[in-house]
Amino acid sequence: FKVYTLLKCIKENGFLVKMFTNGIAKNRIKKLDGILDEIFISYNGNKCVLLYNQKEWKTPLTLQVIVTESEFPTFESLKDIIKEAQKTGIKVRINTLCKQQSNV
Repeated sequence: FKVYTLLKCIKENGFLVKMFTNGIAKNRIKKLDGILDEIFISYNGNKCVLLYNQKEWKTPLTLQVIVTESEFPTFESLKDIIKEAQKTGIKVRINTLCKQQSNV
């Protein structure tokens, strides 16, 4: 049972199909273009994901950026990635992690 067939069946039954990926296997992901409702590509310091261009895809692409101090030590470094992604037409979604403070 191929993934393509499974996803097509799921779509035909009225479900949304979204993919979360690191974006490295672009050719394999491209085979699902047009079936998926959205593709979320995580940014983990690998700038190859910025090679995706929304104009080449039917499926909406979203770059998922998790902001941490180690990955983005300055606000400027975050802005640079956002600007680069926007040039490709990809939506950008920013998330952050907060350290839990203890009251001990």
